[in-house]
Amino acid sequence: MKECLVRLLCRHRHKKKLFLFLDYDGTLVPIAATPQMARPSDQVKQILYCLIWQKIPLAIVSGRTLQDLESMLPLRGIYLAGGHGGEIRFPDGTVTFFRNRRAEKEIDRLFSWLERLTETHRGFLLEHKGTSLALHFRQVSDARSFQLIKQVKDAWRKEVESSELELLEGRKVLEFRVKSLNKGNVVKLLWAQCPGTIPVYFGDDTTDEDAFRYLRDRGITVLVNHKEKTAPTAARYRVKGPEEVLYILSRLAGKDLATIDKSDAFGGKEEH
Repeated sequence: MKECLVRLLCRHRHKKKLFLFLDYDGTLVPIAATPQMARPSDQVKQILYCLIWQKIPLAIVSGRTLQDLESMLPLRGIYLAGGHGGEIRFPDGTVTFFRNRRAEKEIDRLFSWLERLTETHRGFLLEHKGTSLALHFRQVSDARSFQLIKQVKDAWRKEVESSELELLEGRKVLEFRVKSLNKGNVVKLLWAQCPGTIPVYFGDDTTDEDAFRYLRDRGITVLVNHKEKTAPTAARYRVKGPEEVLYILSRLAGKDLATIDKSDAFGGKEEH
């Protein structure tokens, strides 16, 4: 499939400029035990730099905070959308924030409750991201996590109708986010900045389905998942994992991964 996608994207690229949208965790970098461990390799950074240098519009769209994305990807000239679109940094460095104070207060209350609920349960990780809240349980066995996760979801069902938030179940994570913020709206907003381009979206999780649905008849959508059997998806194409995403991006950048020095730190290249 990856070679088919390379041919498809190259064929489209000869007609119109592509606009690349990439999720971060599970798409650009492999899923890690904790969010801070999911760091991009030097190869990833160099390929992204090559795409920027070739003036291919590029956006990283993530549930992570903008500050987190900036620390992981210290690149200029790209769109960084954090918090499912709650914070967006444009290529010129300007930043836009979308705030819902009522929802953010609700997130604060929810965080306090989950903090008390999980304090005696090892392995659970809470992540307060301003416009969303994530409960990770990648380091907890299914047997140990089942009862607590059920308790959280049962409590949530009693609040959902009056809430400003919505619950999404991802890969060993529960995420509560502001209802009006999703990756489909991010793609719609950013794509409008580059009219005439063909949007291409790579994503691996539940939160990416909003973007897949928005682009169903508008662009090229790629699910990043090695499993043959997955939940229904609106994505049209599929690749096996971040390594295949990197391969496709390298081909678009005209680079051979084998020739890229893995030990060559990205460092000051973005300054040129």
